[in-house]
Amino acid sequence: MVYSYESINGSSHAPYIQIVLSNPTNRSKTVACKSLLDTGASCTIIPERLLNKIGVKPTGRMQIFNGFGGDQNSTPYIIDVSINNNDIKPIQVYSWSHDFALIGRDVLNRYCIEFDGINLFFTFKE
Repeated sequence: MVYSYESINGSSHAPYIQIVLSNPTNRSKTVACKSLLDTGASCTIIPERLLNKIGVKPTGRMQIFNGFGGDQNSTPYIIDVSINNNDIKPIQVYSWSHDFALIGRDVLNRYCIEFDGINLFFTFKE
């Protein structure tokens, strides 16, 4: 599928995709969100408020990652993620306090993705 880059909250255009997050023990608890495709991130990071919304509990101790603006406190969770109706379950993600999700290489490396920054679109293939 081909997607256009988007500008979220006045930011520069970037590759965002809609994902669905689910509680792996109660699939009726789901939430959709826009997520930035981040080839520089080794893991997927989800806003803590969305993790609370689907009712998942932390699976480990808080860790500190360096990224977006410096050190970030982060806690691991196990959730199900769906991209283009393709379920990835279960997957370990990390929380953070920002309002957007980052899809890292732990998920991106399962797909063939071609970025065309000049024309502001990307192709996402399974």
